[in-house]
Amino acid sequence: MNAKTKRKIFVFGSSNDPHAWFIADKLAEDFPSMEFVKTEDPFVIHGEKDVVIVDVVKGIKEPCTLSEDDIKKRRISTLHDLDLGFVINLLKTMKEIKNLKILGIPFDADVEEVKKFLAKVLR
Repeated sequence: MNAKTKRKIFVFGSSNDPHAWFIADKLAEDFPSMEFVKTEDPFVIHGEKDVVIVDVVKGIKEPCTLSEDDIKKRRISTLHDLDLGFVINLLKTMKEIKNLKILGIPFDADVEEVKKFLAKVLR
């Protein structure tokens, strides 16, 4: 990756669920080498070989790394859940995604805690 290319971090949310987007805005200040792509559209990851996803996850107490299996066995409660899991599975099956990291953050996540977690995970 050359000096001008920023690493993309895909941050999922919506106007009804903007918490991850709020945190992304705060993270962007401390991680200028990363581009935080705020989206509701799971197909935005199409064409990306190395994908890092950040999303708010109900029921977790601290930021964590999720596996593809976590997404697959997660109970689908909204179309957002169905779309993201479906798209990830589809793109992995088609070998469109080479590397995937899914970073879950709690709904009430502390921005400083997320910054530390992100710095550690994305070294």
